[in-house]
Amino acid sequence: MRTIYAQLATMLACEGVATALYRYDENARARSSSTSLSWTTKSIARVLATLTQEPELNPKEVFLAGHSVGGLVALYTVVGLEPHPSGLILLDTPGKPLASVLVESVLRTARLSGAPPTRLKALRDRALRTLANVRSNAPRWRALLSRTIKYPVPLLLDVLSLKPAKLSAEVHIPLLIVQGGKDITVEPDNAKALARKHPGAG
Repeated sequence: MRTIYAQLATMLACEGVATALYRYDENARARSSSTSLSWTTKSIARVLATLTQEPELNPKEVFLAGHSVGGLVALYTVVGLEPHPSGLILLDTPGKPLASVLVESVLRTARLSGAPPTRLKALRDRALRTLANVRSNAPRWRALLSRTIKYPVPLLLDVLSLKPAKLSAEVHIPLLIVQGGKDITVEPDNAKALARKHPGAG
Protein backbone atom coordinates (compact mmCIF):
# COMPACT_ATOMS: atom_id res chain seq x y z
CA MET A 1 0.00 0.00 0.00
CA ARG A 2 1.33 3.41 -0.91
CA THR A 3 2.14 5.77 1.92
CA ILE A 4 0.59 9.19 2.25
CA TYR A 5 4.01 10.65 1.50
CA ALA A 6 4.23 8.74 -1.78
CA GLN A 7 0.77 10.03 -2.68
CA LEU A 8 1.86 13.56 -1.83
CA ALA A 9 4.96 13.15 -4.02
CA THR A 10 2.75 12.08 -6.93
CA MET A 11 0.46 15.08 -6.45
CA LEU A 12 3.43 17.46 -6.34
CA ALA A 13 4.89 15.85 -9.47
CA CYS A 14 1.64 16.61 -11.28
CA GLU A 15 2.23 20.27 -10.37
CA GLY A 16 5.80 20.17 -11.69
CA VAL A 17 7.47 19.80 -8.27
CA ALA A 18 10.05 17.02 -7.99
CA THR A 19 10.49 15.39 -4.57
CA ALA A 20 12.97 13.03 -2.94
CA LEU A 21 11.39 11.16 -0.02
CA TYR A 22 13.71 10.39 2.90
CA ARG A 23 12.45 7.83 5.40
CA TYR A 24 14.13 6.52 8.50
CA ASP A 25 15.48 2.98 8.42
CA GLU A 26 12.44 1.44 10.07
CA ASN A 27 13.78 -2.07 9.58
CA ALA A 28 16.83 -1.29 11.72
CA ARG A 29 14.85 0.48 14.47
CA ALA A 30 16.78 -0.13 17.71
CA ARG A 31 19.16 -2.71 16.28
CA SER A 32 21.58 -0.19 14.78
CA SER A 33 23.41 2.32 16.93
CA SER A 34 24.39 4.18 13.75
CA THR A 35 20.84 5.45 13.22
CA SER A 36 21.43 8.48 15.45
CA LEU A 37 20.45 12.10 14.83
CA SER A 38 24.00 12.89 13.71
CA TRP A 39 24.05 9.98 11.25
CA THR A 40 20.59 10.88 9.94
CA THR A 41 21.37 14.57 9.37
CA LYS A 42 24.59 13.73 7.54
CA SER A 43 22.62 11.36 5.33
CA ILE A 44 20.04 14.06 4.58
CA ALA A 45 22.82 16.57 3.85
CA ARG A 46 24.26 14.17 1.27
CA VAL A 47 20.86 13.86 -0.41
CA LEU A 48 20.52 17.66 -0.55
CA ALA A 49 24.02 18.04 -1.96
CA THR A 50 23.21 15.49 -4.67
CA LEU A 51 19.99 17.26 -5.59
CA THR A 52 21.73 20.64 -5.96
CA GLN A 53 24.09 19.07 -8.47
CA GLU A 54 21.36 17.56 -10.64
CA PRO A 55 21.53 19.28 -14.05
CA GLU A 56 17.75 19.22 -14.44
CA LEU A 57 17.16 20.97 -11.10
CA ASN A 58 17.67 24.60 -10.18
CA PRO A 59 19.84 24.53 -7.01
CA LYS A 60 18.10 27.73 -5.89
CA GLU A 61 14.78 25.86 -5.83
CA VAL A 62 15.76 22.97 -3.56
CA PHE A 63 13.85 22.99 -0.26
CA LEU A 64 13.80 20.70 2.76
CA ALA A 65 10.48 19.75 4.36
CA GLY A 66 9.85 17.69 7.47
CA HIS A 67 6.69 16.46 9.20
CA SER A 68 6.28 16.05 12.98
CA VAL A 69 9.46 14.44 14.37
CA GLY A 70 10.84 14.64 10.84
CA GLY A 71 10.43 18.39 11.14
CA LEU A 72 12.66 18.40 14.21
CA VAL A 73 15.27 16.41 12.30
CA ALA A 74 15.03 18.82 9.36
CA LEU A 75 15.30 21.81 11.72
CA TYR A 76 18.45 20.37 13.28
CA THR A 77 19.87 19.48 9.87
CA VAL A 78 19.79 22.97 8.35
CA VAL A 79 21.48 24.77 11.26
CA GLY A 80 24.92 25.67 9.95
CA LEU A 81 24.51 23.46 6.88
CA GLU A 82 26.53 24.44 3.80
CA PRO A 83 25.50 24.36 1.08
CA HIS A 84 22.05 24.93 2.54
CA PRO A 85 18.65 24.45 0.89
CA SER A 86 16.78 27.50 -0.33
CA GLY A 87 14.24 27.17 2.44
CA LEU A 88 12.84 24.99 5.21
CA ILE A 89 9.23 23.81 5.52
CA LEU A 90 8.02 22.49 8.88
CA LEU A 91 4.73 20.56 8.94
CA ASP A 92 3.04 19.99 12.31
CA THR A 93 6.44 20.20 13.99
CA PRO A 94 6.81 20.55 17.77
CA GLY A 95 7.96 23.99 18.87
CA LYS A 96 8.43 22.77 22.43
CA PRO A 97 10.70 19.94 23.59
CA LEU A 98 9.26 16.67 22.33
CA ALA A 99 8.84 15.21 25.82
CA SER A 100 6.55 18.11 26.81
CA VAL A 101 4.51 17.72 23.62
CA LEU A 102 4.05 13.99 24.23
CA VAL A 103 2.90 14.47 27.83
CA GLU A 104 0.51 17.26 26.81
CA SER A 105 -0.92 15.03 24.09
CA VAL A 106 -1.63 12.21 26.55
CA LEU A 107 -3.38 14.59 28.95
CA ARG A 108 -5.33 16.31 26.17
CA THR A 109 -6.68 13.01 24.90
CA ALA A 110 -7.67 12.01 28.44
CA ARG A 111 -9.47 15.32 29.02
CA LEU A 112 -11.45 14.84 25.81
CA SER A 113 -12.63 11.48 27.15
CA GLY A 114 -13.76 13.10 30.41
CA ALA A 115 -11.00 11.85 32.72
CA PRO A 116 -11.22 13.32 36.25
CA PRO A 117 -8.32 15.29 37.80
CA THR A 118 -7.05 12.28 39.78
CA ARG A 119 -6.83 10.23 36.58
CA LEU A 120 -5.04 13.10 34.78
CA LYS A 121 -2.45 13.32 37.56
CA ALA A 122 -1.86 9.56 37.42
CA LEU A 123 -1.45 9.69 33.65
CA ARG A 124 0.98 12.60 33.88
CA ASP A 125 3.09 10.83 36.50
CA ARG A 126 3.11 7.65 34.44
CA ALA A 127 4.09 9.51 31.27
CA LEU A 128 6.96 11.28 33.05
CA ARG A 129 8.21 7.97 34.50
CA THR A 130 8.05 6.37 31.07
CA LEU A 131 10.06 9.20 29.51
CA ALA A 132 12.64 8.95 32.29
CA ASN A 133 12.95 5.22 31.62
CA VAL A 134 13.27 5.85 27.88
CA ARG A 135 16.04 8.37 28.47
CA SER A 136 17.87 5.88 30.68
CA ASN A 137 18.28 3.72 27.55
CA ALA A 138 18.15 0.56 29.67
CA PRO A 139 18.20 -2.67 27.60
CA ARG A 140 14.65 -3.64 28.65
CA TRP A 141 13.20 -0.32 27.53
CA ARG A 142 15.31 -0.29 24.38
CA ALA A 143 13.88 -3.69 23.42
CA LEU A 144 10.32 -2.51 24.14
CA LEU A 145 10.75 0.66 22.07
CA SER A 146 12.16 -1.29 19.15
CA ARG A 147 8.86 -3.16 18.95
CA THR A 148 6.47 -0.26 19.51
CA ILE A 149 7.78 2.86 17.75
CA LYS A 150 8.47 3.63 14.11
CA TYR A 151 11.65 5.62 14.75
CA PRO A 152 15.11 4.15 15.39
CA VAL A 153 15.65 4.33 19.15
CA PRO A 154 19.02 6.18 18.97
CA LEU A 155 17.37 8.84 16.83
CA LEU A 156 14.42 9.22 19.22
CA LEU A 157 16.73 9.60 22.22
CA ASP A 158 18.67 12.35 20.42
CA VAL A 159 15.51 14.17 19.31
CA LEU A 160 14.16 14.18 22.88
CA SER A 161 17.08 16.42 23.85
CA LEU A 162 16.37 19.07 21.19
CA LYS A 163 15.02 22.55 21.95
CA PRO A 164 13.08 23.38 18.77
CA ALA A 165 12.45 27.09 19.44
CA LYS A 166 16.14 27.68 20.10
CA LEU A 167 17.03 25.86 16.88
CA SER A 168 14.51 27.99 14.98
CA ALA A 169 16.42 31.10 16.04
CA GLU A 170 19.56 29.62 14.49
CA VAL A 171 17.98 29.00 11.07
CA HIS A 172 19.15 31.64 8.60
CA ILE A 173 17.14 30.60 5.55
CA PRO A 174 13.47 31.27 4.72
CA LEU A 175 11.15 29.25 6.95
CA LEU A 176 7.55 28.21 6.30
CA ILE A 177 5.62 26.73 9.24
CA VAL A 178 2.45 24.77 8.44
CA GLN A 179 0.24 23.74 11.36
CA GLY A 180 -3.15 22.08 11.56
CA GLY A 181 -5.63 23.90 13.77
CA LYS A 182 -7.19 20.69 15.11
CA ASP A 183 -4.07 18.59 15.64
CA ILE A 184 -4.41 17.00 19.09
CA THR A 185 -0.76 15.93 19.24
CA VAL A 186 1.02 19.10 18.11
CA GLU A 187 -1.15 22.07 19.04
CA PRO A 188 -0.98 25.44 17.21
CA ASP A 189 0.99 27.08 20.03
CA ASN A 190 3.96 24.97 18.90
CA ALA A 191 3.99 26.74 15.55
CA LYS A 192 3.82 30.08 17.35
CA ALA A 193 6.82 29.12 19.50
CA LEU A 194 8.85 28.36 16.37
CA ALA A 195 7.74 31.52 14.56
CA ARG A 196 8.54 33.82 17.49
CA LYS A 197 12.20 32.80 17.31
CA HIS A 198 12.52 33.20 13.54
CA PRO A 199 11.82 36.73 12.23
CA GLY A 200 10.03 36.54 8.92
CA ALA A 201 8.76 32.98 9.31
CA GLY A 202 5.60 32.40 7.30
